[in-house]
Amino acid sequence: MRAAPFVVEGDEYDTAFFEKTPKFWHYLPEVAILTSIEHDHIDIYPRFGQYLEAFGEFISRIPERGLLVAAANDAHVVEQVRARARCEVAWFALQGDNTHGQDPHWLGAMLPDGPKGQDF
Repeated sequence: MRAAPFVVEGDEYDTAFFEKTPKFWHYLPEVAILTSIEHDHIDIYPRFGQYLEAFGEFISRIPERGLLVAAANDAHVVEQVRARARCEVAWFALQGDNTHGQDPHWLGAMLPDGPKGQDF
């Protein structure tokens, strides 16, 4: 019997006061969604290169049989995924986004304006 899927939000912050590796290095995802890489947690990652390395290592830990769904509109995501992914990658973006030379598998588009008061 196969286990049911489990969804968790990944976090690059350190695991604990006594364990300084990023929390998401402890996950063993079969599928991951990477929406952006924006320098955060400067108390843990004072240099942007350190921050990129944390994400790059997370990406490389997704097994070859896995899937990474990644934002093509984020240049840092594209760069890290191209350099580190060993698994299949499915790209997404919104219509009109700069996709940094990456063809998206999924492309979201705005709905045309409908009649006032109508929900889509």
